[in-house]
Amino acid sequence: MVHPILAINRVLWGALLVSSVLFPTALAMVIREPAEPPNPVLLPVFAAIGVALLIMSRILPGQLMRQAIAGQRVKVQHTADPHAAMANYRGAAPTRRVIADRESALLIALRAQQTATIIALALSEGVGLLGFALGMALGFGLLQVAPFFAVSTLSMLTWFPTQSRAVRALERATGASLA
Repeated sequence: MVHPILAINRVLWGALLVSSVLFPTALAMVIREPAEPPNPVLLPVFAAIGVALLIMSRILPGQLMRQAIAGQRVKVQHTADPHAAMANYRGAAPTRRVIADRESALLIALRAQQTATIIALALSEGVGLLGFALGMALGFGLLQVAPFFAVSTLSMLTWFPTQSRAVRALERATGASLA
């Protein structure tokens, strides 16, 4: 069964993904020939802004997740490592770090993932909005702005929320295993 927070994340992901397909559709329906040719400098300027947004959509969510998880008090305990052989029978048994309260830690991870996913999707959608602005307000053709929509949609596709992604972020942030 899918956790309710994860289900909400997936609904948000789907809604924003659909919106990224609606922008080029709307643009194709209303695009018209401009009275004067668009300023050719604007296309590379908007592309540079789009690249910056794309880079931020890859860096910022991970940092936000780490900070959100680190700001919570996730209780970690040391338990005997069942997979480690006793190296020295006189010494202490090898241990590993394990998250003590699995359910509350998973809830923390999913909430942190929700925030990070929303930020990542918004930044990815910004790339498509730049293409929409170029086509709608600045008079560029659909073929000239199509890469903005393609990059935006592809970036959003990679941000599908999964429980395993949230758990990996939790385990990295705490240095402990959830299992």
